[in-house]
Formats: sequence, structure tokens, C-alpha cells
Amino acid sequence: MTIQDRLVIRVKNAEHSVFMRSDFADIADYAQVGRGLRNLVKAGLLMKIGHGLYVRTRINRINGKLMPDNNRGALGVLLEALKRLGIEYQFDEVSQRYYDGKSTQVPANPIVIPKNPRVSRKIAIGRCVLANHQQPDTNKVAQSHTKLSKQDEQLEEQRLQALEELSRLDQELGLMTNELPPKFIPNMENYQVSLSYEGLSLKSSGEEKSIADLKRKYKR
Repeated sequence: MTIQDRLVIRVKNAEHSVFMRSDFADIADYAQVGRGLRNLVKAGLLMKIGHGLYVRTRINRINGKLMPDNNRGALGVLLEALKRLGIEYQFDEVSQRYYDGKSTQVPANPIVIPKNPRVSRKIAIGRCVLANHQQPDTNKVAQSHTKLSKQDEQLEEQRLQALEELSRLDQELGLMTNELPPKFIPNMENYQVSLSYEGLSLKSSGEEKSIADLKRKYKR
């Protein structure tokens, strides 16, 4: 079994989704592990999120693109990486109030801040990044959340308008259906008269049967 094969097996079988070089130190030396991890990134099994930090990927069922293999999304990957690195963190004020149950405003883009101001490591998963300062500008953070909240309101308004349009079309379709002429249902008495014109008549055994029953009985 090659070094590359052993790396693939360990990544696929691991319970965690974030990996560091040290996770593979028993497989090969530093340089060989580095080359192997770069190959896994090219192959799409891993995604690099920082210096010596990688996250396992999976295919997004909606758009078919690669995404971090973490049920909590990008934020979950970032928090897992900080936990593995032993870095204590906190959220921005707006997000922290929500997680503490003091606010009902859902944070659209939570900002994660290391408690130790000396931490300079860069970690980024899409738009979710580790802030490299003790506390960001509160006003800018609030503006960011407000801007995204307004976008959510616009999307909700568009959704309601689409539902109203669907309701209107459904009503119009119902009116059109009601305007259709009723389906013709033949009368047994008329059927018997038609038979008499042909010199025919129903047998006594068929007098109690419907036209549909008679059609099925004498169908060739």
C-alpha cells in the first residue's frame, strides 16, 4: 500500500472533518505528507482552509460542487479547526447575543474572534473567516447583519408575491374548469329507443344493467 493510499484511507475513515499535518506524521515524513495532502486537494478529497489545515469535502447535492463535509457548514468547520488548534474564541457582539438567547435576530454572518490578541493564524472557509483582532468595530458588524437582514426581507417579499401569483393562477384555472361543458351521460331509456330503431331490444337479463356494463359484456 502506497503512502497516498494510506492518506486517503485515514481521511475517509476519520470521525472529524478537519485535518492537520500532524495527523499523518506516523505515515510519512513532513515533506512526503505535504506532497500527499496537495495531491488530495487536487483530487478534490480535501480543501485547504489555512496553513497546514485541511477539511474533508463532499459533493453538494444541489449544485454538484465541492463543499466542506460538516453538517454545521462553514461555521462548524471553523469552530472545529479552532478546537483542534486549542484556540479559545468568542463571537461578535450581535452573534453572541443571539447564541446567549438575548436576541431573536439570527446572525447572517457570524464573526469568530480569538480571545488571545496574539493569534495571527488565518483560517477561511468561504465568507466565514477568523478575525485577527480582539474585537471588530461594533457598528460595522451591526451594519453587516442589518444589510443581510434587509436582503432576507426582500427575498421573503418576493416569495410572498410568487405565492400570490400562484394563487391567482390557480383561481383562474378553477374558473376555466368550471366553464367547461358537462360530460354527456347517456340515458338508458334513450338507449332502448335507439335499439328499437334497429329492430333490437334488451334481454330481460340486461334490463337492470348500466350502459357501461352492457358495453363490457358485448365488447368484441
